[in-house]
Amino acid sequence: MLLLVGLAACSDTIAPEEAATPADIVVTPSRMRASVEALAHDSMCGRPAGTAYERQAAAYIADAFAQAGLAPGGTDGYLQPVSIGQRETQPSTDLCTYEQVVASQNVVGVLAGTGTRAGRWVVVGAHYDHVGWRESNGLTQVFNGADDNASGTAVVMEIARLLGAWLEAHPEAAAERRSIMFHAYGAEEIGLLGSQQYAFTPTVTGDSLYAMLNLDMVGRLRDGTLTVSGASTSPAWMDLLTASRPDGVEFLFSDDGINRSDQWSFISLWGTPALHFFTGLHADYHTPADDPPLLNYAGMTEVAQLALRVLWDLATRPDAM
Repeated sequence: MLLLVGLAACSDTIAPEEAATPADIVVTPSRMRASVEALAHDSMCGRPAGTAYERQAAAYIADAFAQAGLAPGGTDGYLQPVSIGQRETQPSTDLCTYEQVVASQNVVGVLAGTGTRAGRWVVVGAHYDHVGWRESNGLTQVFNGADDNASGTAVVMEIARLLGAWLEAHPEAAAERRSIMFHAYGAEEIGLLGSQQYAFTPTVTGDSLYAMLNLDMVGRLRDGTLTVSGASTSPAWMDLLTASRPDGVEFLFSDDGINRSDQWSFISLWGTPALHFFTGLHADYHTPADDPPLLNYAGMTEVAQLALRVLWDLATRPDAM
């Protein structure tokens, strides 16, 4: 019986190469879970900005972008350096070693557009750094940041993989399509520095930025309610979101704290229409308890499905935002 149920579930899944459009692809949680477990492992020591652990995470994401078929979009391959200056040191322990440096990095991958729309850019991003570790009574406490924000990073990596695979299988699709950049920001936890670096020194002209999606803390979907910030930045967002909403997901629209995550760097500097998807705060936020087993991976698939649909609409819609 279990085998038959499993086969039935597999038969209902639409793989990238089988989908008529990317909006038809069925997202599954397995790769996202693996990405979260890799990024939020104790050995990553909480990925604090400017450390070897953050650089290790950046290399992991850059490799995923390359495997997805994304072209390098940074100033040094997939990377864009981010200056962070001198930072307060953390104690070296038996598990985590602090190395004082003054730079972080963004990871940028590109899917080039086609036709007359190729010169406009849609950005989908998430920060991948977290707050590091602490020592208490001789023990290392790692703040793994599974929800904040390995969850959003894993979603960005997965939709990059799915969209890259679909476009490889359908090279003739969408003769008029905007270019897409996938961003993973460093140094968000110390002041949105990664996204600010990109906004102030973009690798394309700032006025060519068409829209931006930010995924920050999307791993704890509860009661199907997803908070959406930034809908006020364009009159087009409400209809687009309504058309893209997965069954079982309800939106809570709120611009409270809209300046507290990476979408703000694009809204404030360039006036870019931008959304932030967010599944809400919880008691484990910025504590050592924010670990991979506590995430709602089925809920993450709903968020990823939504983001993929919105992203494809943004890339192909004929209208201005």
